[in-house]
Amino acid sequence: MDDRIRVSDADRDRVTARLRDHFAEGRLTHSELDERITAALNAKTVGDLRRLMADLPGPIPVPPAGHRPHPEIPPGHERAEPGGEAVHRVHHSRWELVVDC
Repeated sequence: MDDRIRVSDADRDRVTARLRDHFAEGRLTHSELDERITAALNAKTVGDLRRLMADLPGPIPVPPAGHRPHPEIPPGHERAEPGGEAVHRVHHSRWELVVDC
């Protein structure tokens, strides 16, 4: 997204919420949090918000609630199904949580 695009109140709210998360996780001091929240609430463009988050890690992928990933079965470790056929099942999943700043 172009850094010159104007941001909405919802964009500012998302960034301030992430800043509070980073504070709770110990990445920001109280004074850094205050400074960045003030800047976020006064941000006019995507670039203004992006600069506030530049030195902080992005969101960690989160699996859907209640989901249990299926482990991959390495070659040679297939299991037999009733009826005697060897079955090799591999399940690939990818989760991504995106926060637009």
